[in-house]
Amino acid sequence: MATLPGPRGPIRYTRDEWGYPTIEAHDELEGTFARGYLHGTDRMLQMHLLVWMAQGRAMELLGDQRLTRMVDRSVRLLGLDQGLDAAILRLPDEVRAWMQTYADGVNAAFMAQGRPAAFRALGEAPLRWGPREILLAYRMLSWFGLTSSTQLAKLAVGELVAMGVGSEALQALLGPDAASIDLDQGTRIHWPPHDALLGTPAMGGSNGFALAGHRTVSGAPILLAEFHLQMGQFPPSLYVCDVRYADGRYVYGVCAAGLPHILAGRTPEVGWTYTFGHADNVDVSWVDVQGGVAMVDGRPHPIHVENVQVKVRREGPSGVVGATRTEPMTLYRLPDGAALLTTDAPSGRLPAVRWRGMQQVDRDTAAQFRIHRADSVAEMVEIHRSVQAMSTGALFVDHHGDVAKIHTGAISHRGVSAGPRDWRPDDHHAPESARPVWHRPASGALVACNESVPGWTSFPEPAWRHERLHERLATRERWSEEQAWRVTQEEHDPMAEAMMPLWEPLLPDVPEVRTLVAWARRQSDMEPAAASACRARFHGLHDAVCRLVMERFIGAELTAGLLDDLGLLMAFQPQLDALLRLERPEVLSAQALTPLLYAAWRTSKGQRGPMVGEAPFTHFLTGGRLPSALGFSTPPVRWPGGPTSLFQTRTIEAFGETMRGGPMFHLLMDFSRKGGRYNMAGGASERRLGPGYGAGIDAWVHKEWLPIGPPLGS
Repeated sequence: MATLPGPRGPIRYTRDEWGYPTIEAHDELEGTFARGYLHGTDRMLQMHLLVWMAQGRAMELLGDQRLTRMVDRSVRLLGLDQGLDAAILRLPDEVRAWMQTYADGVNAAFMAQGRPAAFRALGEAPLRWGPREILLAYRMLSWFGLTSSTQLAKLAVGELVAMGVGSEALQALLGPDAASIDLDQGTRIHWPPHDALLGTPAMGGSNGFALAGHRTVSGAPILLAEFHLQMGQFPPSLYVCDVRYADGRYVYGVCAAGLPHILAGRTPEVGWTYTFGHADNVDVSWVDVQGGVAMVDGRPHPIHVENVQVKVRREGPSGVVGATRTEPMTLYRLPDGAALLTTDAPSGRLPAVRWRGMQQVDRDTAAQFRIHRADSVAEMVEIHRSVQAMSTGALFVDHHGDVAKIHTGAISHRGVSAGPRDWRPDDHHAPESARPVWHRPASGALVACNESVPGWTSFPEPAWRHERLHERLATRERWSEEQAWRVTQEEHDPMAEAMMPLWEPLLPDVPEVRTLVAWARRQSDMEPAAASACRARFHGLHDAVCRLVMERFIGAELTAGLLDDLGLLMAFQPQLDALLRLERPEVLSAQALTPLLYAAWRTSKGQRGPMVGEAPFTHFLTGGRLPSALGFSTPPVRWPGGPTSLFQTRTIEAFGETMRGGPMFHLLMDFSRKGGRYNMAGGASERRLGPGYGAGIDAWVHKEWLPIGPPLGS
């Protein structure tokens, strides 16, 4: 058993075979400090890169690429590093003390390591971690790939409107949500160059379910947590931790290095997990600007102008990093936290963006502090009403056998909009009565899968996983822990099951089509390699026909921009899938779909669509540029599942980068015992020779697990 230097003497801990720690602490003070110390030990560079990127330094540190340029422009325009000092002052004293205790542990670990080689290569010294860095890291994690995906989709719709795309095309892509867009006003917006767009697309996914005590074999509730994120890198962006206190209490689960709270986990009393909630908490507005002020109903509102110098790292000959240069960036901010999306001096009708709730990040943090002290799901629901910046579908279970769900975040009192609408400085949040909450459902089961919630969400993900998980949980009256674990590992493709029988009469009558139909109907009967080949063929076909349908309504050039450049297929897929299932024949009939399917069948042979198939896991800095024999990366491994299975894995192309996503971890908690089970693709350390580096990949692929938390009877 190892020790770390705590504030009141040594703190003992052990590591499991993947390097993740179990901490033995006297109390929460020691446990929080130790969690910070081990985060700082295992993820020092990862933590710094997160904060440096949130400061708008991606190009300075990683070079001038489309993705780093977009990140820098986004975080500076949104002002992720602004208002933090005021937010810290609004925090209760006990919350600030908790954050500082965690930061003290982080700083002690940084001091013990000195200045690692990677920092010297970047010309950087370690930061002094504190509440400000914690809030900034939280904002960045909440924005990048989550909130940013809603923002990017809305901006893309705004650009389509500004370019004159008509109502028929918008109805095809957005369905009923197209009614929220004022085409007459939108077409008069002066849209900036395409490179001024902000945000990154969603990797897709996250599953969670909660089963009440009367739905389980043990009579105690079961909670399943899994976050689907960009992955395939060492170390993963999340971290597993188990803390046990001298009085028998405990807290364990999955956290993020740089933050003091457990993102998904449990105490003896409650368990919690989240999926991204897709609340409509990103506003895209049009603003009339005259004479350097924003005009609303004839009244002027000031625009704050901020001129910044952005550093950009240049590459020298043969890719050797050269000196940095600077370039100017001018930001135009509105009084309510919105910013004008323009690269020129503002004039005319211009678009603006706002992350609703971002300024209330202190409320999110205070809620996270209270989670570990809650006694029931009813209390957890009340705690989460104050979470504003982060939109989640939050699931809870408790030791009473109860379950509940709430959607966090903030939306406009004017309702949901899929595109730009007029800017109003008094546009306040919707009342608390509008927030979706479920408590003690008669079914005893609650599910969260990034689904659509009417009146609350914009650009939700396709409903396939949500429908499949509901369907699976209805197949048994009572569930055991082992049965629940197997559900989370399912590779069954519900989209293929629904689509292929409908498409069969519209496709060429050839053996390969008949094979796909047979696989779609009886997927479990096929040998795994053959099933994987069928899955890839189907998603290549689906990807191709989605492209052709979009081209039918908005043309090839705009379609290529949305799909190839911005990776936004998933944003429009719910309505595209409705067309492909012939649910809206007034928009796309079977007769019109047939030639598109024929053409897609010809062009998609050999294409995998968003299927990953096989791909290596690489170090997050080397990116696979070094031979796998050196140990920094793996040879290609099979990524289970596919784009619509519960074990969801997918590839997207955006901003010139290839990104792969999947369930970074699975965490299952059965309240009939203290401990749970988990897997995590990648180990604890970011250092090649650090504890657990690169571990857990085989277990992730083969659906195996390690125990976490106190064993039964401890």
